[in-house]
Amino acid sequence: MSKYGKMLEVNHKQSLEKIQRAKLTILEMIEEEDKVTVPKLMQKTGLSSNVIKLS
Repeated sequence: MSKYGKMLEVNHKQSLEKIQRAKLTILEMIEEEDKVTVPKLMQKTGLSSNVIKLS
């Protein structure tokens, strides 16, 4: 596998992990009846606002 292919694979894996972390945090916030906001998600997950997009 080329270096570029390996880099893409690692980036994809990291992205999936970030998505999973955000989903779990959102579910926890909903269970706690806490309002889900970008700043709270950023604080609880350590992810940047560019990663978190609520719609």
